[in-house]
Amino acid sequence: MSQSAQPIDPGLIDEAARWLARSRSPGFSESDARALQQWRATSATHEYIWSRAKDLDQRFGSVPPAVGMKVLDRPQVVNARRKILKMLGALVLAPSAGWWMYRSPAGQALRADFRTGVGETRTVVLESRLRVELNTDSAINVVTDGAGTQIQLIDGEILVDATLAGTGASHTCSITTPQGSLHGSGARLMVRCDARSTDLMVLEGEATAIPEAASGKRTLSAGQRVKITAQEAGDISAAPEGADGWVMGVLFADRMPLDQFLAELARYRHGILRCDPAVAAIRVSGTFQLKDPDEVLRLLERTVPVRVQARTRYWISVVPA
Repeated sequence: MSQSAQPIDPGLIDEAARWLARSRSPGFSESDARALQQWRATSATHEYIWSRAKDLDQRFGSVPPAVGMKVLDRPQVVNARRKILKMLGALVLAPSAGWWMYRSPAGQALRADFRTGVGETRTVVLESRLRVELNTDSAINVVTDGAGTQIQLIDGEILVDATLAGTGASHTCSITTPQGSLHGSGARLMVRCDARSTDLMVLEGEATAIPEAASGKRTLSAGQRVKITAQEAGDISAAPEGADGWVMGVLFADRMPLDQFLAELARYRHGILRCDPAVAAIRVSGTFQLKDPDEVLRLLERTVPVRVQARTRYWISVVPA
C-alpha cells in the first residue's frame, strides 16, 4: 500500500464516534458490545479508527463520564460526539491515513501470522521446533531461515522457548519489537511490548537486548529483566517470581498494589476496569485463575476492603467498600 492511499471515509469516523459515546452509556448492553465487536472486525480500517478513538478518549477525556445516555441524539451525547469527531478527524482524514492505518499495530495485528484475542492464549510450535506461547491480545510474525528464527512481536506478550528440550541442542532466535531487538540462544525468554516500551525477562540461558537506537545494549542471565525504549535500555533488575504464570492460566501476586493488579487483570477481559485512587495502594497476594476475571473481582470483594461497582458488564470500577 502506498502513501497515496485514499482518505478514510468520514462516515466511518462518525460511526466510531457514535460507538464510543454509546459505550460510555449505562445502557450499553451485552448485545451492544457484541455489535461493537462485529463493527470493529469489519475491516482493518474500522479497527484502526476505533483504536484511535479509544486512545484519544483515554488521553484527553474526549467523552465525559456524564454522557450516560441511552439515546444518542440527546444534546450531551451530540456534543461529545462532535468533540471526538473534531479530534479524530484531524488525525485520520489526511490522504496518508490509509498508509498509517496499514502500518499501525492494530492493522498489523489483523494481518499477523499468529494472534490471540482478549482473554485467549495460544501455543505455537514452529518448524524450527521453537515453542512460542502467546498471551492475551498478542500478535506475531515469524520468519525461519538458516540463521535461525526471527519473531516480530507486534503487540502483547510472548514466552519463547529456544531450548529444544530433550535433544541437548539449542536454537538461536531473534525477536524484534517496536523498540528494538532481542537475541538468545538456547534460552527461555518472556517479552512484552506496547507502543512505548519492551520488557524482557530471561527465564533460562542468556539474552541480549538492543534498543533501536543501539544505545545501552544489555546482556541478561536467567532471573533478570530489563525494559528498553527505542532510545535506550534501562537498568537490569531481578525478574519477579511467577511472572510466567499466565502460561498456566494464573496470575501470581505477592503484595502487588491493587491498581497494578487490576491493570494486569484488565488485559484478560473486554471493557474498562478502573481502580479508585483511594484503594490503589492496597496490597494483593495470591494465585488467581485468569479464565474468569469476573470471579477474581468477586473474590477481591470478599478478601480486601473494596467494592466492585458495575455500570455495565463492560464498565467496572473498584472502589472503597
